[in-house]
Amino acid sequence: MAEKTSEETSSKMITLKTADGVVIEVEPNIAMEIKKVQSFIDESKAVTANPLPKVFSKQLATIVNYCKKHGAVETNFAKDKFDAEFLKELRCDDMKNLFLAARYLNIRSLLDFLVQIIVNESMNKSVEFAREILDEEADHKENGWSFKDIYKD
Repeated sequence: MAEKTSEETSSKMITLKTADGVVIEVEPNIAMEIKKVQSFIDESKAVTANPLPKVFSKQLATIVNYCKKHGAVETNFAKDKFDAEFLKELRCDDMKNLFLAARYLNIRSLLDFLVQIIVNESMNKSVEFAREILDEEADHKENGWSFKDIYKD
């Protein structure tokens, strides 16, 4: 059996299955930006449905859109403009859920961007404000996995 060329391999879509059962296909270059998915691909060496049990379809669609558009932007000025437009579309709850999904999926560029936005929003605010915005207690109950090993060096 002949080996597949890199062109044949790169044309195959990567299938991702969200926590709410939605199947989303993404291009391999987008999938490789998602470190969690990259590890699935590296381990299996196959292009199969990859389960993402802690990410819902709304967040994954937003993440895929972000990765596509952010990756296509070439200059820092254009990236800043894109980030500003992207931010306008997010509500506070969306941002928090997107942050949790980006953290689980290990998407460094999106995670860094969201952390900076959260820091900017929280500057000169009380601890109570930050806890209210982040709904810390509920997140520990619902998303305990996201806080695992967070305080380790």
